[in-house]
Amino acid sequence: MLKKVICKGNSCAMERIQPSVSAGDTFLVAQPFNHLYVVCSDPRIDTSKVLLVSFTTFRIKEEKCCMVERGEHPFIQHKSCIRYRDAKTASIDAIVRLVNANQMKRREPVSEDLLARIRKGAGESEYLPEEHRRLLQDQNLI
Repeated sequence: MLKKVICKGNSCAMERIQPSVSAGDTFLVAQPFNHLYVVCSDPRIDTSKVLLVSFTTFRIKEEKCCMVERGEHPFIQHKSCIRYRDAKTASIDAIVRLVNANQMKRREPVSEDLLARIRKGAGESEYLPEEHRRLLQDQNLI
């Protein structure tokens, strides 16, 4: 947890700083598969449950709800898709801890267009876990 000191006159107090994690931010998770995850929910609405979905190389057995081509994000080097079945939730604090421990690395955010397609695909996915679907529905994102 990040804190900053606020001083007024002779008194000082610690104020909690919420690190910036926004919808569309991406994080590379090296272990175990070196996959890129994107923040799909709106962390401003719920900082304790941030939904992350991962990109994966497209194979015939994968869902086609959200296809991503090379060049749509700097990390994507070949035809890929979003793997909704592996969606995860984490708090902003947990994400920051993982970044600070070098277990996740912040990468370039996705474009607004790609984020909209990822969310649309989440609404269409047969494999997005129901609790994650409800999170996005409660935030009026799908």
